[in-house]
Amino acid sequence: MGRMRPFRAHRCTRRSFGTVRDVAAHLVGVNAFWRGSICAGLAGAPTRVLMAFDPAATPPSMVQGMGPLTTQQVFDEFVSTTVALLDVVAGLTDEQWSAVAESPAGHVPILATAFDSV
Repeated sequence: MGRMRPFRAHRCTRRSFGTVRDVAAHLVGVNAFWRGSICAGLAGAPTRVLMAFDPAATPPSMVQGMGPLTTQQVFDEFVSTTVALLDVVAGLTDEQWSAVAESPAGHVPILATAFDSV
């Protein structure tokens, strides 16, 4: 993403977010959710964030919240949150992969949560 020309960041996508920048802005929050969900599951206290999730309102608000950032800052945050998520799962043991974390399907093993995150 760092090599993407600025004009391409504002191209429309097939998703309802509109632009590549909007998708990246949304994924910053999504990555943070997955990381938080997995960390809470590892601590034995799975989150219940999705109980209040509104698929019509929440994604646009996530994108709007990143409005003040430049396109490069949004892409940098996307990379940073992706690396942070990968760092959490990189060293998990077999037992930890079996711990329960929140996903759209409910509380499931972290392995299933990780599959949802990609």
